[in-house]
Amino acid sequence: MTPTHRKIYSGRLEAYIGPHDTADDFKRPLQALNGDKNFSLNLSALPTPKCSDAVTEADEAAIGLQYLQCAGAADALSVEIRTIVDGTPRLFILGRPGDYHGEPTVTIPFQRGNHELHVYPAEVFTADEAAQMFYSYYRTGALEGDYHLREIDLDAFIKSQAGN
Repeated sequence: MTPTHRKIYSGRLEAYIGPHDTADDFKRPLQALNGDKNFSLNLSALPTPKCSDAVTEADEAAIGLQYLQCAGAADALSVEIRTIVDGTPRLFILGRPGDYHGEPTVTIPFQRGNHELHVYPAEVFTADEAAQMFYSYYRTGALEGDYHLREIDLDAFIKSQAGN
């Protein structure tokens, strides 16, 4: 089986997966997220199916342009999608329809408390919910459902004062 996607767990462990993963293959690692040592999952489609040792620098650059990722713990995850809009990569936090007035009130700590993300209550997902999102993205390259998209930049992933 030739890999079609790459998963990165907590910024350190890479796994190349083929076209036959199931929703449970996403659910298990997402349920293991604790916000500490296990704090994130990133899923990217490879530009063309290939083995990990055949991935080029150009492939790496393309992989970084579009992905689905999450951070936090299994009971409180932020899910983000990076996609191309009008030729420019943009990063969005996903959320359910809800109230997005005022400042975000929920803090999602991750990476051993070194970082945190501030989100609205409608932007907090469980591991089971995120697994369905990851599986949909893996199968189709898109998300099923009506999600609110709130654009952010990488500065939104702030360094926690507790992590200093």
